[in-house]
Amino acid sequence: MKKSLLLIGIFISAMAIAQNPVLNPSFENWTLGEPDEWTTNNAPGFSVPIQQNNTGHTGNFAVSGFVTQIGVNTPFPPILNSTDLAGNPHPVAMSYTNMSFYYKLNLTGSGEFFNAGVVISDVSQSGIGGGVQQFFSTANTNTFALANVPISYIPGGTPAGAIITFTISDTLSGAGLQIGSYFRLDDVSLNFASGIQDNQNANFIFNPYPNPAVNFINLPFSIEGGKNYSLSIYDISGKEVRKLEYLNMPKGSYKEIVDISTYESGIYFATLKVGNHHLGSASFTVIKNE
Repeated sequence: MKKSLLLIGIFISAMAIAQNPVLNPSFENWTLGEPDEWTTNNAPGFSVPIQQNNTGHTGNFAVSGFVTQIGVNTPFPPILNSTDLAGNPHPVAMSYTNMSFYYKLNLTGSGEFFNAGVVISDVSQSGIGGGVQQFFSTANTNTFALANVPISYIPGGTPAGAIITFTISDTLSGAGLQIGSYFRLDDVSLNFASGIQDNQNANFIFNPYPNPAVNFINLPFSIEGGKNYSLSIYDISGKEVRKLEYLNMPKGSYKEIVDISTYESGIYFATLKVGNHHLGSASFTVIKNE
């Protein structure tokens, strides 16, 4: 009987580990000012945008990312990645449906956004899936809020790694960053969540095709009409590489055909917004023939 209980306990523990492969997900472990199992763009003595915080959602600590200053009033954004120093991702072995985390946010610039993204790769570290979401100043909160980022996949891939990225970016290629803006994060996880709707299946933006794509990508979407909409394409770093605007278009379903012949290989995200309000995101992969 004791042996059976022990086996059950081991099985439950294994399932718990399998449900969240993110390493140091609550940022409890730090070494020399750096969160273990994560990499940052900190440059001690120069700029330290990623910092330890002692007001966690759970546990003793959380991680904060500040837009700091370098030079004369030059803003320097925080970047936090779930990789080791060699760039290796956190290992995964399942097709998780979403990434979740708890956050506090204080963006002081109207064009700034907090970018949360995840890329799932295969054993060769080629992207086979991912998800991204942007939070503007309208999402500012001084209490921890739960966020969920749906993950979509290219059929046929086998997950082996995950790179999660958090940063603060802006719509003006850095010129709109505000020194002092920050995010605070805790309890990052990859999950199976049947209750979380994939934005690709919502009545806003649908599966891009062909996927993977080489020269052109079709981006189908649906709008309620009567408002100003925008469709943006971001690379994995959160940089906006293309923006299309639709002013006062009537309600209906549309398709945008975008020339991606000059894009580098990698995973990209198409995001549909009304104003600064995020309506949905869908990912696609660009592959270039060598």
